[in-house]
Formats: sequence, C-alpha cells, structure tokens
Amino acid sequence: MGGDVEDAEERLKAALKLITGSPLFEAGILAHLANLRLEQGDLDEAVELSSRALEIAELHRLDGVLVAVSIYAIGSLVAAQDGDRATSLAASMATTRLLARMNDLSPRTPLLCNLVLAEAALSRGDPAAAAEFATEARRAGRREPGAQRLHDRLDALQDRLNTLPAGPASAIPHVTPAELRLLEYLPTHLSMQEIAERLGITRNTAKSQNVAIYRKLGVASRSDAVAEARRLNIIRD
Repeated sequence: MGGDVEDAEERLKAALKLITGSPLFEAGILAHLANLRLEQGDLDEAVELSSRALEIAELHRLDGVLVAVSIYAIGSLVAAQDGDRATSLAASMATTRLLARMNDLSPRTPLLCNLVLAEAALSRGDPAAAAEFATEARRAGRREPGAQRLHDRLDALQDRLNTLPAGPASAIPHVTPAELRLLEYLPTHLSMQEIAERLGITRNTAKSQNVAIYRKLGVASRSDAVAEARRLNIIRD
C-alpha cells in the first residue's frame, strides 16, 4: 500500500512458505500476489494465483469470514480482466456482503476492496458501478492517507472515469454496503423505525436508503425488493 512492490512481494512469498494449515492466510497471500502480478501486467500468473485463492475460499467456505474480503475483491478484478464476467460478478457480490458487515473498523480494507471492485466494474464495461465503488473508496481513503499506491491507482481510475459516459446500468445493480445492511432487514417484520434503530441511523436516513434500493432494483414495494434481491443473489434466504 505504501508503494514498495518488490519488498511486498518478497514478504508475501516468505509468508506463504511459512503458512501451514491456515487456508484463510494462504488464500489471502495468494490473492495479494495475484494483485501484484496484475499490476505488473502478468495476467496469466494473476489468474492462476487468484483462481487458487478462490478455490481455497470456496472449499473452506470463507465467504462469511470478514478478513477474507480481499480474496473476493481481487478475485473479481482478475476474473474481469480475464473476461470471466460470471466469476467477477459473483466475487464482487461476496465482497460487498462482507464490506457491509465491517462497520468502518478498518479504513484500508474498504479502500483497497472498493478500489479493486471499481476497476473490476470498469473492466466489465460498467462505468456507472465503477464510479459508485470509486466514491466508496475515496471516502475510506480519507482515513488512510498513507496508502499512497492505492491512492495513485484511485486517481488513475478516476481520470479514466472522467473521460467516459456513465453507460447503461449493470444487470446486477450496485448496492452500497450501507444500503445492503438495510436491505438485509427488509425480509423481517421490523418497521423502518425499528430497522433504523438497529442500524444506529435516523429514520430519514433509513427511508432514503430504502428509496435508493427500490430505484436500483426497479421495484415499488418491500416484498418485491426482497424477491428481486434474492433473485439477483444480493441477499440470501
């Protein structure tokens, strides 16, 4: 994150040799090595490393483990660069679900993950979603000024976005982590006031997020929002 790529790679490779019996850390190291390879222009090696990371994550059901979030984020980008749209979208959704549970405890994680998801969305031809992820990354980045390499990547991404039209909406709408936290309460019988209290936000904020969810899902009712979110695998039963 500070920009010393060679040192980072050496440390990651050294750590990989020491990891035994820890699928989470092995997959995480492989994912970050894939990210470095992608930055260096070696897509084939990045695909191999990221595929191994995602296979480990799937085998050990890491999609519910918060610290595994970068595995899925980087997996989404690598898959997008490789033209594997389905894998990219699935990994992006897994990342968003995990980010929604982080509650801003670690700013560098949402900075990295939202940046990578923005790059993935742009690679899939969805600049509108990329812009939303970039906004989330920029927000997290204000609390992580030392991550210079990530800020440089974010600036480069923003320059690219500034030259592109928004484009059509994605087949799977981008729901922000805050909206996803609220969306996961919609299948319950809680009122909007009760949901707001659970989330620690005002009722007006909850209502605004709910309106945004309806708009993005193209629905007009709570039950339809739940059904559409489940159909798109944004939330699970």
